[in-house]
Formats: sequence, structure tokens, C-alpha cells
Amino acid sequence: MHIITTIFLSIVINNMFNNNTSQWRNPRGLIHGLLSVALGQIFIVIPYYYLLRKQYIQRPFIQKNNNNSNKIPFLPMLVIYLIPIQI
Repeated sequence: MHIITTIFLSIVINNMFNNNTSQWRNPRGLIHGLLSVALGQIFIVIPYYYLLRKQYIQRPFIQKNNNNSNKIPFLPMLVIYLIPIQI
């Protein structure tokens, strides 16, 4: 949702301030930077965490391993984590 909003805003800003007399700077570099960070998070960090959680990659965890806790599947847990950020 954030990527769609960012792309929409970049189109609107480029169309609003496209003339040379405006004092606004071109936000294209900023938008490309933000999009690259978002894509990096989506395609690098989230799959890496998924592979760690499914134990395809063996790394030591900082958290204590609590066998009594209920195991929540990855995608519902990701949604639960991201919902408060959207509000």
C-alpha cells in the first residue's frame, strides 16, 4: 500500500511542479531512494527472516526458545505485526 501511495505522490508532484520557475526541487531521487529501501525490505529482509524461522538457515537466536508458546504461522504473524504500524 505504501509503494502505491509513493508512486501516486511522485506522479502528482512531478505534474504539479514540472515548470522551471518553481522553487520546488525534483523529488525523483528521494522517491527512488525510498522505493529502493522498500523493495530491499520486501525482497531481502522478509525472506531471510522467513528462512530463519522455518529453519532452512541455522543461526543462533537471541531470544530464548520457549516450547510452551503457541506457534503462529509466518504470514498471520507478519500481518499482526504490521497492522499497528498502519493505524
